[in-house]
Amino acid sequence: MSLSLGIAYHIMIRAEKHGREIHLNNDQLVAFISGLLEKKRCQIYAIAGRGNQLHTLISLDPKVALDDLLQEIMRSTEEMIRTKIPVKGFRNWEKDYWAYTHSIHRMDHIIDFIRADDEEYQEERRAREDYLYHMRKRCTDIDDDSFFDELSFMDI
Repeated sequence: MSLSLGIAYHIMIRAEKHGREIHLNNDQLVAFISGLLEKKRCQIYAIAGRGNQLHTLISLDPKVALDDLLQEIMRSTEEMIRTKIPVKGFRNWEKDYWAYTHSIHRMDHIIDFIRADDEEYQEERRAREDYLYHMRKRCTDIDDDSFFDELSFMDI
């Protein structure tokens, strides 16, 4: 698999509002979109819905055009939401989307933003920060610490 790992794309698509609240924080929707991204050989770092927005952070296979990928996601999820995944108030996506490129060095901050509503993720994050804080207090070289190598902290 050939991935463009030097660039991470933070992508946001938004549902059109039709006078109602829309909640895209839906496990079935996230799983469906994750499956589409995996088929296109994207590396998924974070994906979550918040209100009427869906955020993803991915590395994109260089052979895949970003616009084609997003048009496919929007088209197929609209159909999926209409037929199988109930999302109250959803009719369709806005035609525009936002895609920002970021250095891989900023990924932790973006993952935190995307997964802010995921309590299990936040607990893991706090545990990691606590651990690193205590290791720094003890002047332990944390760069070589393999404790978190095995932790599924960043496996999304």
